[in-house]
Amino acid sequence: GELSLLIQDLRRPNGIGLSPDGQTLYVANSDVEEAIIRAYALDQNHQIESELWTLDLTDRTADLPGLPDGLEVTRDGQIFATGPGGLWVITPEGTPLVRLSTNYAVSNVELDTKEEYLYMTSDPYLVRVKLP
Repeated sequence: GELSLLIQDLRRPNGIGLSPDGQTLYVANSDVEEAIIRAYALDQNHQIESELWTLDLTDRTADLPGLPDGLEVTRDGQIFATGPGGLWVITPEGTPLVRLSTNYAVSNVELDTKEEYLYMTSDPYLVRVKLP
């Protein structure tokens, strides 16, 4: 295949995900100076068309462990993203719904195929959480 650069203005892009319809690209930026999660609209050729929203968590990094890192998108479009203080659940429109607070920085997140369990990693732990 062909390799093409999509984004070059993020210093530490890390976690990525796609919306269920493949029209939105989500990127977590693991940079203490710009701790953000950003959504981009994709065109029919899977190129970035525009920036949709940015969730800026930079102001939380001084008091809470962790940075935006891994993320997972559910079948209904909710975003489970690591960030300062643990795991953030975010709507497809970029609104934070809840933060699952942890005592450690969470680096990765994954859902099982039935979306019944959430798995998270941090330096000392691998954790499984039963979802309601």
